[in-house]
Amino acid sequence: MWRKRINVGILVLACLLVVCVVFPMILRLRETARRMQSRNNLKHIGLALHNYHDSYNCFPAGGIFNLERQAYHGWMTTILPFIDDYPLWSSIDGKEPWDTTKNAGSFLHELPCYENPSEPLPQRSKWEFPLAHYSANSRIMAVNSFTKLESIENAERVFLAGELAGDFLPWGCPYNWRELGSLNDNPPTYGRSTRDGCHFLFTDGRVEFVANEVSADILKKMSGDDLTGFKANSLKIQRPSSFPVPIDALRISWDWEPDAFVTTREDIHGKVTTEKVKKGKNSK
Repeated sequence: MWRKRINVGILVLACLLVVCVVFPMILRLRETARRMQSRNNLKHIGLALHNYHDSYNCFPAGGIFNLERQAYHGWMTTILPFIDDYPLWSSIDGKEPWDTTKNAGSFLHELPCYENPSEPLPQRSKWEFPLAHYSANSRIMAVNSFTKLESIENAERVFLAGELAGDFLPWGCPYNWRELGSLNDNPPTYGRSTRDGCHFLFTDGRVEFVANEVSADILKKMSGDDLTGFKANSLKIQRPSSFPVPIDALRISWDWEPDAFVTTREDIHGKVTTEKVKKGKNSK
């Protein structure tokens, strides 16, 4: 009997040893995969930004505001045609602010390329705007700015966008740009949940990881010159403390059927309406 107990004990210890060795390895592999996905997201964003620049000879404004400082649309919205999300782009009315009843339902649509898989997903109602885990360099893309690549000195050293360590905003929000000071600091600035550094998208399209120990001088060079008047504009633009969804907004989603394109809208009470487009004709 005692030999049997010893054998069982040895087996249990062996299993515990395997778990202690393998489990951390699995966690590291998962985090490596998340890092790679975040890098790919930034590369995808970079390609869209450069395609926008090729089309309009400038990078998009970080946020579009009217003369009364009312916020309309952000840069993540204006590059949607280059993200290959045509149904979403076509559903947005550029003449109205992003969070009006007419537009808000479109911005309830989640876009994985704007989400960092390393960031824990918070508990969020489907009637809250999905958040973006990346932000634009406020010296390149800010309020009503249309910066040309040729005007960026030492462009290959200057970043366009980067991961965020917190203070996440809705991806459709026109305030999604910020200054680079230090990494993984408070108030939340650029960084990531691992708190060891940050992935940045540079103007030449490459994505690099920058560790927390980087010098302030390098961060200053990465920011580049203030080509947007960010410091002056930031005094005039007050960011809201929250972004509620209008109660009469309609969630919108799309799907393809063999012979039709289907648009589905849902109100906050759960009422669903469906519209099908078949061979160029509308039918419900």
